[in-house]
Amino acid sequence: MECKGGVAQPYASIRFPACSCREVVRLSPHQKVLLESVYSKEEKQSPTEVYREFNNIMRLSGREQVSHKTLSELTAELELYGYVEVERKGARKGSWR
Repeated sequence: MECKGGVAQPYASIRFPACSCREVVRLSPHQKVLLESVYSKEEKQSPTEVYREFNNIMRLSGREQVSHKTLSELTAELELYGYVEVERKGARKGSWR
């Protein structure tokens, strides 16, 4: 990922939010893969779709896959930092932006 003027620039088809490169670099490898999973598609995704995409990337890169609970914890952190937005709908249903 290139850094121009303190703003993270797109890397391949991944669109990172405007922030300093230092902030993105400080994320854990799992959080970076989660960002890639979320931003790999234009439309909103269900948590299950994000989970499948995340674990597919992890499997292809030779890393250990994670449980729904672990992914939920990673998501909560990224939502707190403002990288992702989770739209909650009713009983445990939601979509990602």
